[in-house]
Amino acid sequence: MSNQPKSMRQIRHILQLQAQGASIRQTVKRTGYSRNTIRDYLGRWASLGLAIETINHLDYEALGSLLLGEQKAAIPRTERQRQLVEKLPHFTKELKRLGVTRQLLWQEYRAKDPEDFGYTQFCAHLGAHLHRSDAVMHFEHKAGEEMMIDFAGKTSFYVDPDTGECMDCQVFVAVLPCSGYCYVKAVPTQRIGDFVHCIANRFSWLGGVPRSVTCDNLRSGVKCPDRYEPKFTDLKEQLSVHYGCTFMATLVARPRDKALVERHVQIVYQRVYAPLQDVTYTSLRGLNEAIK
Repeated sequence: MSNQPKSMRQIRHILQLQAQGASIRQTVKRTGYSRNTIRDYLGRWASLGLAIETINHLDYEALGSLLLGEQKAAIPRTERQRQLVEKLPHFTKELKRLGVTRQLLWQEYRAKDPEDFGYTQFCAHLGAHLHRSDAVMHFEHKAGEEMMIDFAGKTSFYVDPDTGECMDCQVFVAVLPCSGYCYVKAVPTQRIGDFVHCIANRFSWLGGVPRSVTCDNLRSGVKCPDRYEPKFTDLKEQLSVHYGCTFMATLVARPRDKALVERHVQIVYQRVYAPLQDVTYTSLRGLNEAIK
């Protein structure tokens, strides 16, 4: 193999050509890589036993960990994979429970054998399993269990009466999935102060606090979006402690995680934005009164 390792994009291209029926000679001609390089990556792929659809679903980090990670000698890789696959339905069921994360499931899995898959590889296999089962997965929402929040992609505005300037404002949307009960409020920005103000007003308006709050990867709340475990800002941790509820973020590249709140955002466009677009408001308070 060349001393210069190939990028994950290049490696994925090799695997895709093989899946399309290309021979090693044809792959050499199309890519310009050596036979030994191509054979090596194809051999690594074959040892995993993963379909090309699963490979295409993995991000580059997970693909790299699977193909280039250190081989474990204690148990053959294919046997370790078989053992993990048998446990995936159990992990999928556990993941639906409140507060259960991939990190917790991996710790439970790894505690039984330190030679088992690492966290990234575990998440890659679990993610591929979830991707296959999502097509038939039905989400049941319990009353008081969860609230979903997001900011509308389109801004609203009011006119400053002193300057005549149009003042753009963000529109916060919060939905209770079980009942579809929706709360909408216009605020100046998506910054921390306005975000906290929206959360506090929403809970006050409800007269209670749900067990969990699911948000999109907002800058005010999520400092590191991730496909598996987003990392929250200190603000979210403080809100969780203060209100006694769990804050969770939607997973990157998983639009179905936030489909319900985005559907309500579309309803807000139809029932709030459209009727108010020909009316001029001269204060944020006036705009919010009209939204109510």
